Amino acid sequence: MGWPAGDVDMEAAPGPPATAMPSLHMRNLVNETFPIFEALARQSRATHPAELRPHILAASKQYRGTMRKCANEMDMKQLESEADLVHIVKASLALLHLIEILYLDPAHDTVLAYAFAEWLQEHYGAMEIEDLDMTFFQLQTQLGATPDDLPRNYWPTIVQLVLAGHGRKAWELLSLYSHAKYSLSQLEPVRQVLLHMPSQARDSAWPAWHGACVALTDSALAKDVHFKMLFQLLVAGADVAPVDAQPWYLHALARCVLADPKVHLSRTAQCQRVVHHIKASLDPLGPFESIVVSLLELDLAAALDAVQRMCAAAFPYFPAHTMDLLAHAGLVARSESFVLAYVDALRGAADPNTTLLIGYLETCPAQGGAVLLALLDAQRQAPGLTDFAAEKLLLHAQTYGLRQFVAQVARDRGAFWAAKGRVGSAMTWLLRAQDAAAIDALCAASWRDATRLHLVADVLVAAEQGDATAVTAFTVAYHELLLVFSDCAELARTAHPALAQVQQEAAKRLGRLCRDCDVPTTMWPTTLALVDQLLPLHPPVFTSGDLYAILQAIQNQKLRFVRLEGGKSATEGAVVAASLGVQKQIALCLAKALVLDV
Repeated sequence: MGWPAGDVDMEAAPGPPATAMPSLHMRNLVNETFPIFEALARQSRATHPAELRPHILAASKQYRGTMRKCANEMDMKQLESEADLVHIVKASLALLHLIEILYLDPAHDTVLAYAFAEWLQEHYGAMEIEDLDMTFFQLQTQLGATPDDLPRNYWPTIVQLVLAGHGRKAWELLSLYSHAKYSLSQLEPVRQVLLHMPSQARDSAWPAWHGACVALTDSALAKDVHFKMLFQLLVAGADVAPVDAQPWYLHALARCVLADPKVHLSRTAQCQRVVHHIKASLDPLGPFESIVVSLLELDLAAALDAVQRMCAAAFPYFPAHTMDLLAHAGLVARSESFVLAYVDALRGAADPNTTLLIGYLETCPAQGGAVLLALLDAQRQAPGLTDFAAEKLLLHAQTYGLRQFVAQVARDRGAFWAAKGRVGSAMTWLLRAQDAAAIDALCAASWRDATRLHLVADVLVAAEQGDATAVTAFTVAYHELLLVFSDCAELARTAHPALAQVQQEAAKRLGRLCRDCDVPTTMWPTTLALVDQLLPLHPPVFTSGDLYAILQAIQNQKLRFVRLEGGKSATEGAVVAASLGVQKQIALCLAKALVLDV
């Protein structure tokens, strides 16, 4: 991938503020990473800690894959606004790889020197290795065509290949020219040591290999100044290489590959040897190299603090996921501040993914609750909130038992639809909010509009309220009563023979309404008008029980007026006046009904 040329400012990392998501590449990184994070959290809950390490290592490799993809895409775009950020991403990628080698992958415990050499090649020397490969192929072609004409960069290229641990390629170049001057038997020892350079974990015979290199320094080939230099490199490594000829990291790489790896040493001892190689190759240490040394010295606290300073402003993604990996591995205590900083950055995006943010907040039981509530509340107050989005908010809130928030969301949606005249939708939401005052107000506003009343009553019936208020009970009963009166009007228009039966049903419902419901004062004139329609009918459609119920309701309403202090409103006066006239007709109808009862 290639290491960025610019240094990373550890104290104030450059980049866009945390409240902005810089690019599509970063959004893709966030979205591709969350399933990995979520799967590891789920696996952690279901797996014994002793068996979790393979899952942690797999997650780390997946994180590296997504970060590498993001960095490569940013490199291809080469946007000036992302020039600093891509350095941070690449630095984070390199550090995660090193953490994986040192802390998460037990396969490297006895071969850290080789693993660190590969790490140096990938994250520091990728460009040099690529250029070296290109030079190697050019020399192969050139020497194959004119073997007697030795290019000036022939021996320097062989030296670079040896220092990088590419012995096979060094031999291929060496054999193209030297076979004309030396016999194959003379060159065979050179071939053996170059083809078997200790560059991989399975190379455990370093002492024998090193002994063969020492023997070459006493051979006839050592009389050749170039071979002598080559043999000295193989024996002493970067210690005899010209310092100005190679970057420091290639010197450190050579020390890791060519010096005795001492695979029997503990991980701590091997890390100290690598630290020695770095400090011998680079003085003073840069900001990034200081983090590398902290990791090699197994000082995770110092390394994570430095990582947080490096990434906090531009790339909080990395410290959050790194801390999570190390916490799952039991190497550090879980620190919620890393994840909360990441969540805070994501919340500032133009369209934050609430499900994703909540998934991260679930790992912050101590401080995540307040952030979760603030996140949901911000979503609730966002302009253009839809019912679908509100349902998702309610699902999240119900999962965490946020009952007051659930009620507030439902209340807001109810008010929204009520303002638009969608009373059915409004009532549906208000019932979910269990806001009795708002429900009663919406019912009262719908009594005199048949269409609105029909929509509201349908929702109330479908809801099957177990704790219906007096107003909602009246609304449902009144709606059913109006439906029967509507049937009466239609049957009367067509002189249908079932008219009398339906009129009796209407009278029965009126009696039930007055018996079972508390008729609101404002609805008494309308209710009495309905009673008045049925009283003159002959034979009477009311039973004596229904008439007594209506009279009792009227009497209760009068007593209510008497208890009121101050002057009566115009509506109350109209009710009293209307009830006096209706009571006389009820008395006449009651007499007829009693006669029929006898």
